[in-house]
Amino acid sequence: YILGAVTLLALASVPLALRTSFDFNPLHMIDSHAEGVRVFEKLLADPQTAPYRIDVLTPNIAAAQALATRAEQLPTVAQALTVSSYIPKHQAEKLAIVQNLQILVPPFSLLMPSSLQPPTSDTSTNLADLVTKLRDLAQKEGESTADGRGAATLAGHLEQFLAKDGADRKAIEDLQTRVMGTLPGELKRLGMALSAAPVTLQTLPKSLRDRYVAASGQARVEIVPKANLSKNREMAIFVQSVLKVEPNAVGTPVMLVQGGEAVLGAFQEATFIALISISLLLLLALRSYRDVLLIMIPLLLAALFTVAAMRLFGLSFNLGNIIVLPLLIGLGVAFAIYIVVRWRNGVDVAHLLGTSTPMAVFFSGLTTLSAFGSMAVSRDPGMASLGEALSLALAIVLLCILIVLPALLLLFTQSPREEGIAQDEGS
Repeated sequence: YILGAVTLLALASVPLALRTSFDFNPLHMIDSHAEGVRVFEKLLADPQTAPYRIDVLTPNIAAAQALATRAEQLPTVAQALTVSSYIPKHQAEKLAIVQNLQILVPPFSLLMPSSLQPPTSDTSTNLADLVTKLRDLAQKEGESTADGRGAATLAGHLEQFLAKDGADRKAIEDLQTRVMGTLPGELKRLGMALSAAPVTLQTLPKSLRDRYVAASGQARVEIVPKANLSKNREMAIFVQSVLKVEPNAVGTPVMLVQGGEAVLGAFQEATFIALISISLLLLLALRSYRDVLLIMIPLLLAALFTVAAMRLFGLSFNLGNIIVLPLLIGLGVAFAIYIVVRWRNGVDVAHLLGTSTPMAVFFSGLTTLSAFGSMAVSRDPGMASLGEALSLALAIVLLCILIVLPALLLLFTQSPREEGIAQDEGS
């Protein structure tokens, strides 16, 4: 019955195991409530500020512009930036508009000190006059209009200020700073804008040119994603679509996606190497293919059940907990070999579970499980995921060793002592 139930459970676990996922994003291993993570996710949500971008190095500016044009046709790309992106289009028409504005607002008329002058002695009187004019405006426009309501509201606030702090020079200076503190800078920027001249590659700031054009003439293309790349699926789609257009693309998204695939492949390889190496060591130590299979079958079932259980509980493998599979095999062998060796020494299965060996294996595993469990309650998501995966894997290993392995021994084999008795009876 036990082996039948285990077989059905294994068959049901295969679809779940095939659907397990690997989270390659290290951002998901950090506390999502941390201020830095929240700010980073807000930046990712806006294509204009998204830090995850893909870079491509091309032979020259013309090639960069051609690649940018192809990349911008992709549905996953918001824009592709080159040094040419910072040179405005239709400059003649725009400069003509600026020149017309210069007639109305000459740039020199906007020149003023870099900071506000301190209030004069008659500032309170001027504020009182402003209140009177605002009241007149509100009465003229009517309080039913937006302008009238705005004028009346501002007049009321100024009256309250004058009544409370009208004689306080420091309060008046603070009010001036709050209301007009940014005015000098804004006027200076407006004056610079009205003095605009044609923009060419040579007139761009050197720091900007150096970001996109190397001294050798090679030009960089910066490809900006359209979607929020905090989601792994969106990042993978973005990377795959860009790599189809330009296989030599690099950048953080490419590194994360392809690096995750490399890590996953490396640990899959490590798991297979661990299986083969341990099987060979067991074969040298036990000198029996049957005994090696008796140990490895529960371990393979434990690995299958662990992967399926992680999918069932909504846990993903990540850069921290992927070590669980090779470690599971090592721990499982360490537990299973004690039971098999005790059985090889002549203790039949009927009496094996009553010996101290299964209890020793159980308490040894429970001790290790408690250590992993303490990691699972960590506030750090990466440490917690490692503890959860290891605790789950070790619990499943213990169940397979203490339930499946004795059932296999009982159903398919006889202990060496039982084989000896059978031989004596046959002779």
